[in-house]
Amino acid sequence: MTSPEDAPWRLQWNHLQSFDQRTRLTAAVDYATSARVVERNSVDPFLQTSTLTSRLNFSKQFSWGTLSLGGSHTQDLSSGTVTQSLPSLSLTPSPIQLWSSATWSPSLSFTNSRILNQTPGVVVPLPPVNGQPAADTVLIDARTTTFNLRTPLRIGRWNWANDLSVSDFWTSRISNPIVLPDPENPGDSVTRYYGEDFRTEIDWNTGINLPALFSSTWKFQPTIGIRNTTSGPFLLRNRNTNGAFVSQGKRLSLSASLTPTFFGFFPGVGPLSRIRHAFSPLLNWTYSPKATVPEEYARAIGRDVRESPALMQASFAMSNSFEGKMREEEPADSAAAAAAAAANRQPRKVKLLSIQTSPIVYDFEQAKEEGRNGWATQRLTNSFTSDLLPGFSLSMTHDLWDGPVGYSKLACPEEGRTCGFDPFMTSVSARFTLSSRTFQSIFGLVTGGPQPEAETEDPEDEYYADPIMPRGSAMGPSTRLDR
Repeated sequence: MTSPEDAPWRLQWNHLQSFDQRTRLTAAVDYATSARVVERNSVDPFLQTSTLTSRLNFSKQFSWGTLSLGGSHTQDLSSGTVTQSLPSLSLTPSPIQLWSSATWSPSLSFTNSRILNQTPGVVVPLPPVNGQPAADTVLIDARTTTFNLRTPLRIGRWNWANDLSVSDFWTSRISNPIVLPDPENPGDSVTRYYGEDFRTEIDWNTGINLPALFSSTWKFQPTIGIRNTTSGPFLLRNRNTNGAFVSQGKRLSLSASLTPTFFGFFPGVGPLSRIRHAFSPLLNWTYSPKATVPEEYARAIGRDVRESPALMQASFAMSNSFEGKMREEEPADSAAAAAAAAANRQPRKVKLLSIQTSPIVYDFEQAKEEGRNGWATQRLTNSFTSDLLPGFSLSMTHDLWDGPVGYSKLACPEEGRTCGFDPFMTSVSARFTLSSRTFQSIFGLVTGGPQPEAETEDPEDEYYADPIMPRGSAMGPSTRLDR
């Protein structure tokens, strides 16, 4: 029999408090000591297997920056797993003017996350009970602590980025066994199990964005950076290093991008007085020399790698936009009214079609290998949007090669494939929304009448947003085809 003190209970609480215009506290608490509380008081089977989530956040804006402190707690009612993020700290000071042409903009964040009672656990045998075998399940716990510090410094037209990140991970999960052979007797070996695992990573990256050249035409942006010798953090410790830190080297990284925009003009048709085509290619080039990987670091990451090869890649993406300018209205009756109307009149423009094409990458170092070529892009995606149909978007993905990318026809690793250039559509995804604004837009374009007022959008979605950056949108139902 359960005493009242031990009876399960559930707490639900919502709170919103503004101490002043710059200080705010929000809380949404939903906590239960046992899933039986929800099962007993709910007739909805989906609620009985859902999750209970609690969030708490405190934010304050100072004269020198913004502080945000909070956390979250999630209970899975079906499995009993608990996920916590406590605390979660973010501090963003205002940019600091060091002198007239230098600005320092530091920011930091700290997060401590835990997963408790995670399944599947580990089955531990127990002494027999009444002559019957018994066992218990030890559930898995895990913790991840991260710290990030960004300290970008702008000096005139030069931008110097410095990023520091620290990550510490621990779990009680039993890792995969390690077989240690006897060097004197290869037939004998020892299998070792570890009852927990841990990993600490410290990474530091820096780079300088040089002043852009031909900013009004070619938009050439060179960058000099320092990157790690191989994939992984700069400093690492785990069970392979017996808890000691090992480090890898750094190597120079050079990159340059070119983002010009070319325009073409065509005569209008119907209610359009003129059509403009904007073509915006995005060219990017990256180079890093080869470097040596320390032996102790290779053992720590569990890979037999002694050298990191050189990297030299070029990528090409593009954006095409067709825009139409609507014909102007008839002039006013009087000359004064016509002059006033002409002074305030703004030609209305419509985006007829926008096409965004994903990057195509060519690897010059890969092309030097025997039986390989430089192509490194397996699939190409084109996305289409138009103001003629608000809420409409279409995305098509093509597999460009008959087999894996990067192999010559004579060295294709898949039997029955040529690895040659053979575009094939693999998926189509579309989203379409009908509303009164959709019909108003189509009717206004055909008749030359007024268009519906534009909805409030993010700066990235505005009409004159950077044509290089694709507009992000969630796609609807998709169709996938296979070769």
